[in-house]
Amino acid sequence: MSYGLFFSAETWALLMLFVALLYIYGSWPHSFFKKLGIPGPKPLPFFGTMLEYKKGFYNFDVECFKKYGRVWGSYDARQPVLCIMDQSIIKTILVKECYSLYQQKGKIFFFFIVIVLKSFENFEM
Repeated sequence: MSYGLFFSAETWALLMLFVALLYIYGSWPHSFFKKLGIPGPKPLPFFGTMLEYKKGFYNFDVECFKKYGRVWGSYDARQPVLCIMDQSIIKTILVKECYSLYQQKGKIFFFFIVIVLKSFENFEM
């Protein structure tokens, strides 16, 4: 006897509910940068934009720099990553704001993807 298509309606409803909740859980943090108005590539549930790294980190960053400008948001799985290629913003964060952020009690992680800023200065926006 094959049980594949002969589940009861309740079983199908629970299965569909499970799949929907799994999708919501996988894509929940992917609206973080959208709410802040920061552009970036569209992430996949659970994977984020990590599958784009097949091209290589440098090629992915150059492509995003040309498409979104000097600041964009990407996702490593469910973790949001802010990529900054503007020297003045990096200087402001690391020099001027570092002490005030250091005093805060919460966990603050800075992920700066800085790939030879001199090479990015030559690109036109």
